[in-house]
Amino acid sequence: MRLLKPLIEKPMKIFDDTLADLSPATSQERIAKVRDEVGDEYLSYLDKAIQNTLYTIPACDYGKSDQLILGTATKGDFVAQYDTGMVGSAAAGRQHYDRIRALALFNKCPYCGIGDVATLDHYLSKSRYPVYSVMSANLIPCCSDCNKVKGGGVISEGSQTLHPYFEKPIIDQTSWLVASVSEKHPRIAKFRVDIPVHWPADLARRTINHFEELELARRYSIQAAVELGSTSEYLMDLTEFDSRRSHLRRMARVEDGIHRNSWKAALYRELAHLDWYALEGYLRP
Repeated sequence: MRLLKPLIEKPMKIFDDTLADLSPATSQERIAKVRDEVGDEYLSYLDKAIQNTLYTIPACDYGKSDQLILGTATKGDFVAQYDTGMVGSAAAGRQHYDRIRALALFNKCPYCGIGDVATLDHYLSKSRYPVYSVMSANLIPCCSDCNKVKGGGVISEGSQTLHPYFEKPIIDQTSWLVASVSEKHPRIAKFRVDIPVHWPADLARRTINHFEELELARRYSIQAAVELGSTSEYLMDLTEFDSRRSHLRRMARVEDGIHRNSWKAALYRELAHLDWYALEGYLRP
């Protein structure tokens, strides 16, 4: 998971801009009438996000697009505000959609760090928390894979995941992603979460949930298999054990400096400590 700086925008700017394309007129009127209430909901979201208690926000029912959310505004009204007022290429709110997508450094998904950003994810799903459908703080640039596997249901204290906009810097300052490499062929790297002992329980739980919900063990292992192949080719050009080990340690330092909890940093941290790998383990059978 990679921290992101949220879009700097007046809280209700996107809300107002996305009303322009909302139809029918009755939907637009219903949404416009509850503008102040939506503003209050946005402020409550920000307060809870800072405290990592978004799970306390009540969810609406599954389905039922005609369910009343605020005043006479329905779930369908809020969902349509996003679908027609923000996603469409000609929508007045499309500029905000594109600006949020551009928040991801090098266009890499902040959830997994491997996929290219292709869409926006609703941290609180619009199907269960529709009032936040066009709230910038609830919209995360992400890749298609993360968008597909990330749960879209009701979140609870036990299921809340990491939020790229609101986690503390400690998430990047401490190593919590660990890799292990098998001595048997084919070389396979397995990934897991190793929570630092000084972390608070709620941060530990969100980190584990994030890793498991996005299926990162499987996805990182696939990435590592390709990397192990190219690393083998490189190490075969180094004739001395010490030079091979130095290369692995250098790679570990470099990847740690780029992003401490990337799959690549975890992989090279492991390889840098495996003398058997630098001795002959890098060789293909």
